[in-house]
Amino acid sequence: QSIASEKHRLRRIETAIHELSGGDGGIRYDFSLKKISAQRVLSLRRVIPDYFAEAFLWKELGEFVHDEKIPLPGASSGWSVITGKMGTELGKS
Repeated sequence: QSIASEKHRLRRIETAIHELSGGDGGIRYDFSLKKISAQRVLSLRRVIPDYFAEAFLWKELGEFVHDEKIPLPGASSGWSVITGKMGTELGKS
């Protein structure tokens, strides 16, 4: 068990180094900083094994919103997904 977890940790570190070194043309995001009015935020933070496990976070967040009957703004209100250490902004605005 310990060796397997250390191999997994090493793989994550190697992947991060590869991405920081320019990677192989993977996902890149442009972002900008701007002042906006106060916003309500619904967030979920977990450590996931890879990028593709993000779907599980969306499922968990969606179930929480449904179970708690939290009203979400309509499409005309816009939305954003904030991710990463630098607060990279993705999504519709």
